[in-house]
Amino acid sequence: MCRIITLMTKTGPEKTPSKRTLARLKDVWLEEYRESRTISSTCRKFGISRSTFSRWRQADNEFNEKFTEIETELLEVLEASAFTRALKGSDVLTIFLLKSMDPQKYRDIVKHEIDHRFVVDVSSQLSAVIKRLVPNMCPHCKTHLGLTNKIAHELGSLSARLASR
Repeated sequence: MCRIITLMTKTGPEKTPSKRTLARLKDVWLEEYRESRTISSTCRKFGISRSTFSRWRQADNEFNEKFTEIETELLEVLEASAFTRALKGSDVLTIFLLKSMDPQKYRDIVKHEIDHRFVVDVSSQLSAVIKRLVPNMCPHCKTHLGLTNKIAHELGSLSARLASR
């Protein structure tokens, strides 16, 4: 690795390394990352910024694929460690592993219950507001609209449906 960093510094701050040198640097960077397991420390060790690392990932598909493969390997190491600890009695790790391995079966279930009395109370309050605000007759032709009774009936039906859930 020192040879690669030396090659990089010999190019000077204003010069870009050759494609071959840069490719080798990236390969050595990936090897170091596999060992150190942190992006920041690997970047510091190579004297590059995280933004340079991000540009490498965006611009170089091969580098990005290799990096993703290493991340998958590291995740598998962590999963194996968590699995071992869970088997040794860590309830929290056991729960997390079960949720991650079968989320449909071990997901958090939230059940919302609505009290029938609450639904009836809300329905009657809405009905009172509607009766107060909606006219029973057309102000122009004095025709009986019957809207308040229809709305009250619909609210009652809705209330019954909600209460039966």
